[in-house]
Amino acid sequence: DSNYTRSGDDGRFVRLATSVTHESRLDLNRTVLGDLYAASGYLGSAVNMGGISFSRNFSIDPYFVKQPMVDYRGFATLPSEVRVLMDGAQVRSQKIGPGPFDLRNILAFNGVHDLTITVRDAFGREETVRYPFYSTDTLLARGLHEFSYNAGFLRRGFGTESNDYGGFAASFFHNYGLTDSITIGVRGEGLSDLVNAGPRMSWLIRRYGTLGLSAAASLSRGTRAGYAASMNYTYQPRNASLRLLYNRYTRDYATISTQTTDDRTRSELGAAVGYGTSRLGSISFDFAASSRYTAPDSERYTLRYSRGVTRDANVYFSVT
Repeated sequence: DSNYTRSGDDGRFVRLATSVTHESRLDLNRTVLGDLYAASGYLGSAVNMGGISFSRNFSIDPYFVKQPMVDYRGFATLPSEVRVLMDGAQVRSQKIGPGPFDLRNILAFNGVHDLTITVRDAFGREETVRYPFYSTDTLLARGLHEFSYNAGFLRRGFGTESNDYGGFAASFFHNYGLTDSITIGVRGEGLSDLVNAGPRMSWLIRRYGTLGLSAAASLSRGTRAGYAASMNYTYQPRNASLRLLYNRYTRDYATISTQTTDDRTRSELGAAVGYGTSRLGSISFDFAASSRYTAPDSERYTLRYSRGVTRDANVYFSVT
């Protein structure tokens, strides 16, 4: 990947990224050698570097589902037909014999859903079970690993310089689906004079959304240790959504992309609520506030509305 620009009699060629990538469809692992984009996850940083990366990328298989899915186990005394409805719409129907049955891998979009299982036997008798659940793609299914390990030299002057690399750096994250309701993880990054690492967890609170917690500590040569913590909450009932975020950083907290103490962030607060139907359209309100140790604080309010007007057109309105 490269770029060539010409202005008048002057021409300039800049090499952007050069890499070799190998992807395995069998285990969904990806290896990159060359220029790459490395991210260490929550409370970390994302940087360009030249080196090597080994990661698990679920998008290699477009049919692979990494999030937890719903399983339902029941028992039929006679040959029967099982119908599965989600939010009133039928998603599955199958014939079963007498004995236990297992309905596996029922997938839904993010949010609260009502699953209705109806078993109708050979004599026409019906038994119906209602099973409410919450679906989210922020969790990993039980036993799944998601990771990225990266090492190399930081890229400097990307877009303007072809071969300008700085000091050695490394970063990683590794998440694991402990259960279908809890995903745990650890992340870290470092330079020759900086180490930053910490744990994280995502928790499904039954039908009431997901809570994410992260913490990190950094230690730089010649400075005191720095600390950071993050909490985020997401809840999506039918036709509505709620998101909350709060991050807190001490003044000495540093990542490989924020090595100086100038203008560091003290805290970040965010909230968003939304509601929408096909008839009324969608409306949302977002709030974001940021405070820094030296620069002025800032607040941002955004109101958005959108609605389909015809089959081929919609209207969108936003004020900030």
